[in-house]
Amino acid sequence: MISELDLKEYKIIYKKRFNINLTDKEALTQATHLINLFKIIYKSVKI
Repeated sequence: MISELDLKEYKIIYKKRFNINLTDKEALTQATHLINLFKIIYKSVKI
């Protein structure tokens, strides 16, 4: 689960990068997808 602080930080970073304000729901969805993507990539790398 993503903490409120992490979600807030994600929204700030997204705003700086793309100049778009996300709703909490949009930010949560995107951040969750991003974390899931990193998990998939990490599993496939196996150092």
